[in-house]
Amino acid sequence: MPSISQLGSLSRTDFASAWERVLFNAGCAGADGVTVNRFGSRLEREIDLLWQRLVEGSYRPLPLLLIEIEKKAGQSATRQLLVPSVRDRLLQTAVSRHLSRSLEEELLDVSFGYRPGRGVDSAVARVQQWRDRGYAFVVEADITGYFDHVDHTLLLNEYAEREASREFDALLRAWVRADIWDGTQIRPMQRGIPQGSPLSPVLANLFLADFDTAMAQQPGRLVRYADDFVMMCRSQKDAEAILAAMEAWMAEHQLTLKEEKTGLRHFGEGFTFLGVFFHGEEAFQPWKRDKRDGRIVFMAKPMPARMVARYLENRSASEMEEAFAAAGFRQVAPGQEYLSPRAPEEEPVAYLYVTEQGAVVRKSGDRFLVEKDGQVLLDLPYHKLEAILVFGGVQITSQALGEMLEKRITVSFFSRNGRYRGSAVAPLGNDVQLRMNQYALAMNEGESLRMSRQLVQAKLANGRLVLARYANREPGETVIPLDAIKEMVERAGGAATREELLGYEGSGARLYFGHVMGFQKSEFVWPGRVKHPSTDPINALLSLIYTILWQELAGMLEGLGLDPACGFFHQPDFGRRSLALDLVEPFRGPAGDRLVITMLNKKMVGAEDFYEHEKSVYLKTEPLRTVVEAYEKWMIHVPEGRMAFREAMRRQAEGFARHLQKKGEWSPYLWVPDEGKECFTSSVTI
Repeated sequence: MPSISQLGSLSRTDFASAWERVLFNAGCAGADGVTVNRFGSRLEREIDLLWQRLVEGSYRPLPLLLIEIEKKAGQSATRQLLVPSVRDRLLQTAVSRHLSRSLEEELLDVSFGYRPGRGVDSAVARVQQWRDRGYAFVVEADITGYFDHVDHTLLLNEYAEREASREFDALLRAWVRADIWDGTQIRPMQRGIPQGSPLSPVLANLFLADFDTAMAQQPGRLVRYADDFVMMCRSQKDAEAILAAMEAWMAEHQLTLKEEKTGLRHFGEGFTFLGVFFHGEEAFQPWKRDKRDGRIVFMAKPMPARMVARYLENRSASEMEEAFAAAGFRQVAPGQEYLSPRAPEEEPVAYLYVTEQGAVVRKSGDRFLVEKDGQVLLDLPYHKLEAILVFGGVQITSQALGEMLEKRITVSFFSRNGRYRGSAVAPLGNDVQLRMNQYALAMNEGESLRMSRQLVQAKLANGRLVLARYANREPGETVIPLDAIKEMVERAGGAATREELLGYEGSGARLYFGHVMGFQKSEFVWPGRVKHPSTDPINALLSLIYTILWQELAGMLEGLGLDPACGFFHQPDFGRRSLALDLVEPFRGPAGDRLVITMLNKKMVGAEDFYEHEKSVYLKTEPLRTVVEAYEKWMIHVPEGRMAFREAMRRQAEGFARHLQKKGEWSPYLWVPDEGKECFTSSVTI
């Protein structure tokens, strides 16, 4: 089995910077007996040797030196320190800085320990902030021996979800499952995070990241500093439910809460957190006049030099494979890293709409979190998503956006009232020939006109069918111009020029819009189709639904490697996604107009849900959420005998791509009742 470099993105500069930190912290020698001063006296040679072993993939950490100290001066209770060798401390310090940077953005705002720009003062201020907002009940908890009881398999699985930091996989596994030297023998560390290692703070926060997420979905506000935390609530009932949720999470992760330090408190009765006593509206930090460090109770003597040399000899590949197999990892291919097994995939969620103003979308492992004011509103694996649509004041962290682009998840940005602003999309696919064929089609006037005729015919025919369906359901005295629209369909099929075709399309659209909104029974008056700006609620709804429709179709086209800006019917224009506008035309009546009429007739929106700004009418935030939820249900609904609109749009895009590849003739979408294939997607709206 070939060796794999363990160097990752580390550089000599990283080692130099890490050494300054190790030298500053000083500390005792490790299991090999090499002190900081001794290591520093031959620093260049030691770094050269370490660098070589990392490049070769032969680096192996030394056992951790066991030290026991008093928990508090003069008390019999002790705590265990496990100290790496100076060489290992140097490398761990360099790696921990990389991991801290990559994981920092994934940690929630509720965590204050071991993070830049945060500390005890920040945590105390946050507790006071939530108290002042009415969170008077407190769940105080303490994890029993947290650092000593973290399960290694769970910790490594948690790390494996963080793809942004996977370059140090082999090193992390070796350090997490390190051996211990107790002065007489080498024994494996069965569980726990070694206190005394530069990696301990990073790993401690990493393991509790899911706890933060779980608690952020509870009706309270968490403040955590490492393994010390409190959660503030508005009622006794909420506090009891939160304590039960904490205990359940701990049990699931093989941890327990210390009974004597866990319970329900109230600011009125007082409690202590991070050495600060909170009572009512006051916070007191007792002055510790006689603070003494606990003395060393036991310290293992160094390993003999011969034992150190023998320990550092390379293990065989078979031994390594057996060790990883025992740890529950699998090798995916020669030369690739070992990966922890993943849980079975859940049902897919293709589209995410984020309308909650002030929400933040961030990445956490292999998931996206939507959070606001310290609470997680949604926790969703990113492998489920095809597209994310955000409306108004919603933030996306740079790490989350980078992950979306890497996973080819299209992100579309809309104003708070639904005006399309732009998209963040991954680079177009590698099929350059496909796009060359697309551009050639746009330049071919004869072929473009032929396909445009088909497109306009399909659009008008679908609109005529929509009118016919409504007329059959609600017969009345009004004469529906079905024959006149049919004539426009036939004339469009024989149009000799683009201008002539546009004339037939315009005439048919006027006939259609002159009657279709007569079937809506809302309080609103239909003034006719007004595009930009929308001067009334009905036109505002139509424009919003049309925008979401063509933007969704644009994402499908980009996913196929097509250029959505280059169409064959709509002419190129700056910022216009002409191909998406082309292919969405047949869907406007069946998918767009019918949805608007349905929402109006079901009184899903009313006059109070709109506001006017600069002579244009817009939806308010909460009604916007209602509309996009209705849109999503509408798009995935599978009527008997027909396919869902989203599936039909996907087929329309794929059919166009096949046509460009000369693998079949393209036909525009016709809303007829003899198609049938279900669409198995769903979505979430925040």
